[in-house]
Amino acid sequence: MIEKIDFYHLVVPLKKPYHLSFKELHDFDIFIAAIHEGNSITLGETAPLPGYSSETPEQVWLFGKEMAPRLIGRDMEAAREMLEPHIKSQSFAVTPLLTALEGITGNQDMTLQDVELVGILSTGDHEQIRRELPEIIEKGFNTIKVKVGIDDVGHDIDKVNFILSLKPDHVKIRVDANQGYNYDQARRFVKGVNPDGIELFEQPFPKGVWNEMEGLSRISPVPLMLDESINTEDDLMRAIELKCSAYVKFKLMKAGSMKNLLRLINTARAAGLGIVLGNGVAGEIGCYHEAVAAAAVGLANAGEMNGFLKLRESVLVRPLLFDSGKIKGDRLFRPELDFEKLNRYLVAQASWEC
Repeated sequence: MIEKIDFYHLVVPLKKPYHLSFKELHDFDIFIAAIHEGNSITLGETAPLPGYSSETPEQVWLFGKEMAPRLIGRDMEAAREMLEPHIKSQSFAVTPLLTALEGITGNQDMTLQDVELVGILSTGDHEQIRRELPEIIEKGFNTIKVKVGIDDVGHDIDKVNFILSLKPDHVKIRVDANQGYNYDQARRFVKGVNPDGIELFEQPFPKGVWNEMEGLSRISPVPLMLDESINTEDDLMRAIELKCSAYVKFKLMKAGSMKNLLRLINTARAAGLGIVLGNGVAGEIGCYHEAVAAAAVGLANAGEMNGFLKLRESVLVRPLLFDSGKIKGDRLFRPELDFEKLNRYLVAQASWEC
């Protein structure tokens, strides 16, 4: 039986600005749910990003304040049945409560194993690229993500080709436009870059732009991936039907629960799609859950659950460990809040109990 729920809203600053095509981030809005049952406390997390998702921090907070008190005194199955119908419309808001519940039920093995991560190279300046690319590789990253869609497409082509000319053969490049291109720009980009060494080209168009994605897939020598366009199972089935991407990217906060995330991954795999998993805008709890999911389905490519590396400070008693390009496995690791650290970034909190 659920005896108590704590709900926290944090604004955690980043080590340095994180540049997306539609926004520059200086901090993450992070919401954490802590569910108490007997001597057990399990945590769930979400980090809404307007522009990526339609859900706002205000909506996530209101959802938690509405739903959490209704879960008090209920058993795990009854609580799950109350929350799951909200996944389709409010996946980010429901994620902290559902993932915390899943931690109590024990149906999923939550053992943390080594998971390779993608590195980030955000600069477009040649001299900075010359300096930063070897530093990223030295940290153990074998896959590096490059953001485009912020500057002129000609500049993006030049930047990506320059990086490709410098990188060692074993290093793969992922290119992410974050919805930043129209069709003509995307067509020019895929025709202008050297496809050798590019693993994939992610989300060139705004979500919901299916016809252009289908057209680009017919002419692109670079494999395409959908991210923002895959918000629901219906979106996934449409991508499968149109055959407009070689990869799809999943995030726990879009799936709403670990159970649903694993089901969607299996559906995509059965259709022959490549899978990328992970959220670059997340805290340690969300990244931990995605690392567990990556191990559960045996993903061999680099994960994108690297949001925790962007945060200025951990809010856990034992931080998630990173070394040599990987989240480091630890069979005893479970996230536990450090309240001295948490209180530095706390915006709001609420608690409900029997």
